[in-house]
Amino acid sequence: MRLGGPGLGSVGRKRREVNPKLTTQKIIAFGSAGRWRAALKIFRDFPAKDVFTYTAAMTACCRCGRIGEAMEIFAEMKANGIRPTVVTYSALFGGAAYAREGWGVPVIPKLFEELKKDGFEASLKMLESAVYTFAKAGEDEKILFRRGLGRFAGMF
Repeated sequence: MRLGGPGLGSVGRKRREVNPKLTTQKIIAFGSAGRWRAALKIFRDFPAKDVFTYTAAMTACCRCGRIGEAMEIFAEMKANGIRPTVVTYSALFGGAAYAREGWGVPVIPKLFEELKKDGFEASLKMLESAVYTFAKAGEDEKILFRRGLGRFAGMF
């Protein structure tokens, strides 16, 4: 027997409230635990995505070495008109640095260009991540200049 009025559902079942802060924390926690698929499921099921939930999803992917998935989420975020923050870019640069060997290399020039388009300057941490990414792939410290990214190296 169903109790309750119209639209109330069955007794004992509570209506789920949408809590962006809690959702963001769950996404980050699952990513930190290496469960990027579970983190992305929470992200995909969340109806009210904002820069914080997008950044959390990218961070979860990056912590699991999934830079490709993080960049897809980044593209989706921008396509939906949500402007990234410096924290968003820091997560992506860090993700490139810790991606599987060599996988982060093609991402770095794209990130620098997007960073510039959005009116941000690269932080020291972002530059360190870029150099680390290239070094991990067997490049030396002059890589930013050889890759045509020397204009960003002046920020070091």
